[in-house]
Amino acid sequence: MRILALTDIHGRISKTKKILASVREVDAVIVAGDITHFEPWEKAVEILEILRESSNATVLFIPGNCDDPELLNYEDEDNEIINIHGKSYGLNNYIVFGIGGSNPTPFGTPIEFSEEKISEILDKFEEDASGRNIIMVTHAPIHGINDKIMGVHVGSKALHDFLEKYSDKISLWITGHLHEYRYATNYNDTIIINPGPAMRGYYGLIEISHERVKAYLGSI
Repeated sequence: MRILALTDIHGRISKTKKILASVREVDAVIVAGDITHFEPWEKAVEILEILRESSNATVLFIPGNCDDPELLNYEDEDNEIINIHGKSYGLNNYIVFGIGGSNPTPFGTPIEFSEEKISEILDKFEEDASGRNIIMVTHAPIHGINDKIMGVHVGSKALHDFLEKYSDKISLWITGHLHEYRYATNYNDTIIINPGPAMRGYYGLIEISHERVKAYLGSI
């Protein structure tokens, strides 16, 4: 299974089209938020539809903190563009969990959640997390993992607690939000990737074979 991972498009669809043209034959496209830059939810749907049509693959997404809050409740009638915020989705032998928005920022952006609320959303995944290979998709970074801005860790502590608890079951974690970072790293048994902002031509490519996960950083 091949997954194209994108985050932080911020409405720059021209860059995204070039990424899609350079990456062929993927089974899924996963978008980790900030599809738009404070634009109406309809604009985000337009971009997601382009991703679907250009890739001919299932598109899974979460809204980012700069997206329209209406996007949190979006459902595609054709079930080809899957909103995974606060939900789980079966992808081959994996189960994908998603949390959109971010933990609180100094900027009061449209979609922000308290750590308590993030914990509540994570609680929904507890039953499914007990026996499945997991792919986590969050816009917010994980506290303590490539999340330091001006000397301060800005990632979510609730996400870190979930990683600590289920790192033996979480095969892959896709995140974004912080444009200052671009990486693929390991934390115990989990590969964590922030592919970097797609608005700058960055993307991630994940290959999964026989439950072995490899993550690559790409750019155009």
